[in-house]
Amino acid sequence: MSDRVLKKVQEASDDQTAYEAQQQLKSIYHRLRSRQKLEEAYELLSKGCISHIANGQMTCAGELGRLLVDAYSRDQCLPDNEHAARVLKILNDLEQKQPALSSAAKVQAASEGSQIAKGALKWAKQQGDNADLVRQIHNRAAKLQADSGALPALAAASAHYARGDDSTAFASALASAAQRAPHCERDLFAARAILQVLAAARDQELQERTAYARAVLEHFDRKVNDPENPQSPLMHFLDGLLKAASSRSAALLQLLEREYRPSLFRDGELLAMLEVVKQKHFGMQRAGLGGLLGSLFQNLGSDPAIASA
Repeated sequence: MSDRVLKKVQEASDDQTAYEAQQQLKSIYHRLRSRQKLEEAYELLSKGCISHIANGQMTCAGELGRLLVDAYSRDQCLPDNEHAARVLKILNDLEQKQPALSSAAKVQAASEGSQIAKGALKWAKQQGDNADLVRQIHNRAAKLQADSGALPALAAASAHYARGDDSTAFASALASAAQRAPHCERDLFAARAILQVLAAARDQELQERTAYARAVLEHFDRKVNDPENPQSPLMHFLDGLLKAASSRSAALLQLLEREYRPSLFRDGELLAMLEVVKQKHFGMQRAGLGGLLGSLFQNLGSDPAIASA
């Protein structure tokens, strides 16, 4: 029965037949669950989702992918190699399929992937630390957002990249956007990204995330560096900030703040993110921030991919 329905999914050539095949597959999935054949049920969802992706049927694929990660969470599955591999393959297949899609479908693929990633992150974090799996999920979700072509894509991608570990891909996405902006604004892309990485770091990984931020900054600088234009004061501040974070030198940070404060005032978000960094990396009491900056501060340390989960 399962094989026949999977074949229907694979052969579905339009939205109507895809939907009908998906509904049959879901019925079999629920039947398998009622018989406690959970691994067989998970595998059915995974194969169905991957087939829908191959056919470019993103709505059907997204529904099955979300059903899979929700089942993992509900059943308290361990994030072992087999379970994790299904989720990562779905996200990877979405990424591989995305370039061949229409503009609208690319955005939809990113949206569906983001929702699947959100459920997968919730599941992975429920089962313990699992830092490596969490970063792999963030890397794939970030790439989907960055390649979607949507206007807010960089902000959505950065939220994931800041918690992933693919410094080259993060820098490439930043550089691609920065090179379309006026030269005088390019350093703001780097500043937001570096501060976001540092602000999102957990207490047990401060040095590791500082090194990641350094790698992102160096890759970005190589991609956008213009030998005829000296580095901006803001880029000098970022270099000094990472040195201060590496040595946990609050004195150096305070010196940098005094020297480069006009540069930080170019974007209010930088000041809010810096307050988070000061508290996390230097143990400094944060300044009072009201209004929009205060709201931004409260959200910076949380993971937006699972904040509402």
